[in-house]
Amino acid sequence: MKSRKNKSDVFLSFRFLSNGGVIVKQKIESLDSIGTQYDCVVNCTGLGAGKLVKDENLHPIRGQVKCDFSQVYI
Repeated sequence: MKSRKNKSDVFLSFRFLSNGGVIVKQKIESLDSIGTQYDCVVNCTGLGAGKLVKDENLHPIRGQVKCDFSQVYI
């Protein structure tokens, strides 16, 4: 599955990496398999979220989440 990156995604990724962050891409079968090996996990599963948490009642809908913050700190 591929996603289209917008300018803010590229900017935030660059800022994260330039401040010592590391991006690890790997296949995760369940949240329990992550364990405690990472300090922070960003969940970007999108349509795969239901499989990841094994929730058959989770159904994808179209929409966006809007944050009314004047500034976002990462």
